[in-house]
Amino acid sequence: RKAYDDVLKARKAAELRNRQLDGKRRKLKEDLEEREKASKFQEEFDKKTQEEKLAREIERLRKEGSKQLEKEQELVRQQLIKEASNPRPSAATNDAGPQKAKLKVKWSTSKESPYNRESLERIFAKYGKVT
Repeated sequence: RKAYDDVLKARKAAELRNRQLDGKRRKLKEDLEEREKASKFQEEFDKKTQEEKLAREIERLRKEGSKQLEKEQELVRQQLIKEASNPRPSAATNDAGPQKAKLKVKWSTSKESPYNRESLERIFAKYGKVT
């Protein structure tokens, strides 16, 4: 009888230990799940923050590029105005007037050639006097 009672006590003690361990395991599991949930939330928050940073950086670069473009356009405008208001010194000092360009043309006078003097004069007449 005593041996049987000892076996029952041991079983009850083991069951009590298991219940206590189950409580601890449950507590550990709940803690782990809570930490995982917090970590997931933090990752999502970090991802959103990174996306917002990227969007702000893109917008900043876009504005900076626009400013640089405006500066360059203004510089070109000022140079054009300056050039238009100041005549070129080489042209002003040249008393002979503007130089006329001359072009000397040679062509084959054979019968197979599609060009003759009249056709070439017509072609070049649109650029000025042909002599």
